[in-house]
Amino acid sequence: MFDARFVHEQIVDASLAARAFTLGTAAKLRGADALYAAVAEREGAALVTLDHEMLDRAGGVRP
Repeated sequence: MFDARFVHEQIVDASLAARAFTLGTAAKLRGADALYAAVAEREGAALVTLDHEMLDRAGGVRP
């Protein structure tokens, strides 16, 4: 179930965009997926997903 208390807005600044570009290029991720991976990396958080490409390419984990 969605709980807005656990949603945190992230500002996409130049350094985050650059890291997303690097991750996306290296792992062949789509734009938004690369941003999700970059935010997870920056926050030291697990990238939790059901998306098979994200699991395979970005090291995501299943919930």
